[in-house]
Amino acid sequence: GLAYVPFVYRDAFGEWDSYRVAAGVLEAVRDDASVGESGIRNNSVSYAYSFLLLAFGDAVRRDPTSLYPIMNYVNVIAATLATLPFLVVMRRYFGLTAAVGATLTLIVVPVWWNLALYAHPMMPAALVFLCALAAVGLRDRFVRATGSSAAGIAVDAAVVGLLALTLMFRLDAVLLFPMLTAC
Repeated sequence: GLAYVPFVYRDAFGEWDSYRVAAGVLEAVRDDASVGESGIRNNSVSYAYSFLLLAFGDAVRRDPTSLYPIMNYVNVIAATLATLPFLVVMRRYFGLTAAVGATLTLIVVPVWWNLALYAHPMMPAALVFLCALAAVGLRDRFVRATGSSAAGIAVDAAVVGLLALTLMFRLDAVLLFPMLTAC
C-alpha cells in the first residue's frame, strides 16, 4: 500500500464521476443532508460509499478542500486492505508462495493500480467482497476449530452481511458474485 502513496491523486480525480460525487458530498455537507436526502451522484447504486464519505462531514465542513484527498485515500486504504483477504483466498487454493506472488502481481495490475489512486466506489466494494470470499474459504476450518455448528451459522451470517455491504458500496459488484462458487 505504501507504494501507492506517492502516486495518489491529491487535488484531482482519475475520472469525471468522482467530481460529480464530490460536488454532491460538498452540497450534502453544506446542507447538513443525510445520505438519503443528498444529491450525491449514483447514490442509489453506491449508498454505503456515500455514507462513508459523509462520515467525514465535519472535516469537510471545516476545510472543503480536504474532500478530494479524503476520497482518494479511502481508495488507497481499501486497495491495501483488500490484498489481505486476496492473499487468504489465494493461499487456500495455491499455497503460500503462489499466494504471495499473486498478491504482488495484483498490486501492480494496471486496473487495480489505477483504481487504487483515485476515488471510486469499486475499490471499497472489492475489499468487502474479498473479505466475504475469505470468510467462505475459512468457514469449515473455523467450524472444526471451534467444534460448534453455531460458529458456522455466525460465519454464514457474516458472509451474507458482507455480500450485502458489497452491493451497497457498488451495485454492479454483483458481477463478482459468480466467484463465490469457487470458494
